[in-house]
Amino acid sequence: MQYFQPNAAVLAGVVLSLVLASGWPSVGQAKAAGERRQERVQPAGISITPASDSAVTLEKREEGEHRYLLAGNPLPGPVEMEVILREATNMVAEPPLPHRIVLPPHSSAPIITLRRQDPAQDGGIRYAYGYLPGSPDVRHREDYPYLPPISPGSTYRITQGFFGQHSHHGEQNQYAVDIGMPKRTPVHAARGGVVMGLEDGVSENGVEAALRFHANQLRILHDDGTMAVYAHLTTGSGLVQIGDQVEAGQRIGYSGNSGYSSGPHLHFVIQHNTGMKLESLPFRFVLPDSTLREPAEGMLLQGAALAQNH
Repeated sequence: MQYFQPNAAVLAGVVLSLVLASGWPSVGQAKAAGERRQERVQPAGISITPASDSAVTLEKREEGEHRYLLAGNPLPGPVEMEVILREATNMVAEPPLPHRIVLPPHSSAPIITLRRQDPAQDGGIRYAYGYLPGSPDVRHREDYPYLPPISPGSTYRITQGFFGQHSHHGEQNQYAVDIGMPKRTPVHAARGGVVMGLEDGVSENGVEAALRFHANQLRILHDDGTMAVYAHLTTGSGLVQIGDQVEAGQRIGYSGNSGYSSGPHLHFVIQHNTGMKLESLPFRFVLPDSTLREPAEGMLLQGAALAQNH
């Protein structure tokens, strides 16, 4: 598992981490500090509440001698978190690190207890965490008829297909397709679901290395746990927000040329989490005559109506 600094986005998904340092005084020091402390941390449990922040978090909490790490997932879908140990002095984590756990949507719960091996001595711990969207416990509906993510009746050419030589490398993108289209072409949901991720502030574009992991994009979670990513959208063109339910065929934004891109197009891929790793999945589009076809480079893709998607 590769760790990134906060706010580093991966085109195929979100992977964030934060290195934290935490330490606790000895029992005598803690008692004296506790007498001066005014703020008390309330007991933590599972809470299903609306989220005001879209960042998955891991926070140190303590209630007297009870110390733990509290994980929060305000997103409308599950995420998998991994916590790894950097360094520990007189501190024990239970369960031991590294530790992986799937956090339910809109949840907050303690996931790791921390204690000193010797209560009479100071203790400290350094750790890092990362997360990925989705749960590893999913089964893709391989026969699902995905609508082309374009308007019914429109036609656009697939400029890069599965295993495309230009940029469809690696497990996250090997089953992606690029659909050439002018900027601000309407983009429609290929399948219904809930909006789990949104990036809409990228205005630069090009093929420089600094832009490789950046693009305006939407991530929609499906009912079987897979996720569709629609990338390189026009800045500010998103028509949905995180938490919105969308229907297959619904207009969700407009294509563009944002981020790592050599020209206007829509990047579309189906992914699932396989255990702190995102992998792309092969899929087929439903065509106007109701037949299913695997997308291929050079293919003229025709938009199909929702009524023909069964």
